[in-house]
Amino acid sequence: MLGCFVAVVLGVTLAFDLSGRATRASGREDIVFASMWAPGEVQEAAYRSLFAQFERRYPRYRVVPRWEGRWVLATIRPRLLTRTEIPDLVNDHMDQAAILIREGHLQRLDARLDTMPHPDVSGRRLRDALLPQFRKRAHYRGIPTQGSQSQGAQSQSRRLGHQAPPAPGTYLLPSNLWLRLVFYNRVHYRELGLKEPRYWSDLLENCRRLREAGHTPFTAAPSVYNNYWADALLASTVGTEGLLNTLNGHSRWDGDPRYRAVFEAIADLHQPGWFTEGWSAGHSLVTQEEFVRGRATHVMEATWIYRSMRNYRLDPKRIEVGAFAIPLLGSRYLPAIDESTDARAPVVNSEAPGYGLMKKARNPDGAAALLSFLSQRESASLLARATTDLPTVDGARWSSQLAFLKPQVEGAWDIQDEGIRLVAPKWYKTAFQDHFDRFFRHAAKSDPRTVSAREFLKQLEQRTNRYRRSGGEGSR
Repeated sequence: MLGCFVAVVLGVTLAFDLSGRATRASGREDIVFASMWAPGEVQEAAYRSLFAQFERRYPRYRVVPRWEGRWVLATIRPRLLTRTEIPDLVNDHMDQAAILIREGHLQRLDARLDTMPHPDVSGRRLRDALLPQFRKRAHYRGIPTQGSQSQGAQSQSRRLGHQAPPAPGTYLLPSNLWLRLVFYNRVHYRELGLKEPRYWSDLLENCRRLREAGHTPFTAAPSVYNNYWADALLASTVGTEGLLNTLNGHSRWDGDPRYRAVFEAIADLHQPGWFTEGWSAGHSLVTQEEFVRGRATHVMEATWIYRSMRNYRLDPKRIEVGAFAIPLLGSRYLPAIDESTDARAPVVNSEAPGYGLMKKARNPDGAAALLSFLSQRESASLLARATTDLPTVDGARWSSQLAFLKPQVEGAWDIQDEGIRLVAPKWYKTAFQDHFDRFFRHAAKSDPRTVSAREFLKQLEQRTNRYRRSGGEGSR
């Protein structure tokens, strides 16, 4: 039995080795592309078309895609342990790829971005191909530490016996963009003469009038999307650096009035009859149907909703889709704000999958060439048209369905990434997620299980203290 096992292992190893030799002998070099997309998704056909164009332009290379789906990280990590079949490029979410960054498996791309030529514009660098807002956002910020960022990281790492955390930098080149927005039914808005809300009080007033007119203001699936509200409002009110200061003990959750304002605003949205019945257990596809059938006026979603809407035949008499960024809190919650002179544009919260280059890639030069090709305006335009996603490449053409959102991106003073989960995933999971989930589900003041924003923050401060005492993000 042992002999059979050894033979199988040797046979598999030999097959891998012969495969590599055959590729080199054929005169073509493989570029292995591990993708977060699964076979049959619209992204697969789009990427296959792009890979065929790339191979015609660079005949020395052959792209070998692996359609791993959302389990791409789970398939990569065992290969890293065995050092077999490691891909050259990985396409995944930043919050997933952050694990590969922290474990030291992804290359920093900054040197390549600053030295490789722009794929479309002579005399410029590859980094300039990104949308301007992403030139500062498309990077990993590192692990939050107590005290000074540099000295704190080193001392904590030595104390815990871990390797030094990876340096902040660009590890993933964004491939596409999903904006998190409030989608609304323009038919209902025209019927009542409503305007897109700029401040939270405007949104509450719109919901009140919709309810009076017999419309359900919101459909939502908290089990999937409850973090959208907190991510966006905290980003626009406190900012990522402010959040990190609180996580590191430089300020308190229950001592900063801006935190209380955020969660009081969330609670104020939970009025009787403002959400579809049974919404607290709803699935995202159910909530989407409530919206596209015209039974609810708003849905908190990402722009991938347009791919789902392809499955519906929309009745233009009942629904016409519009969208706006999550409103600012305004003077109702932050009295120091002067709304008559407030020139701020809302923060646009987003998710941006991207391409990462593995440190142990067999063909790093070929992978870099493919990165540059995928950053061309024409490549990004093709991907945007096929997938109904927003391009992250400056100058790429947008899908006609999403063109009305262009001002939301170009006019935004900031495009946030997925939020604090990227830099403090352990805090998010151990201290915040389930605690906020309970608050969000029972935020209505009429619900006997409701806790006040003040009590919620007091408990969050206690949880954050335990997180820090356990070693924070440096703990294992």
